[in-house]
Amino acid sequence: MDDPSVLLISVCAISAVIVFFMALLLLRVARFSVFGFAGLIVRMLVTPKEEPAAVSAQAADDITLDELKARAHALDFDAAVEQLQRQQDNPPTQPPGAGLAV
Repeated sequence: MDDPSVLLISVCAISAVIVFFMALLLLRVARFSVFGFAGLIVRMLVTPKEEPAAVSAQAADDITLDELKARAHALDFDAAVEQLQRQQDNPPTQPPGAGLAV
């Protein structure tokens, strides 16, 4: 180890690797810090907003009152609760699948 050039080259190589990793770490941190946040804000301001699709008046006119009443009757919550209670009060006499042949 009398040659100082080997020691100098190895110190420079180790320093270059450390600087490289520190630069990568700095870029990684900067991406999620102020610069990343500023980019997010700029992107949010520049990107045009999508407008929701409007329901056409013709589509609303195609549905008749009878159809609306039929839909409301089918979605009647109280009737569905009563039907479920009747089913729970009168359980079937046979377990499910008892009539199936094996």
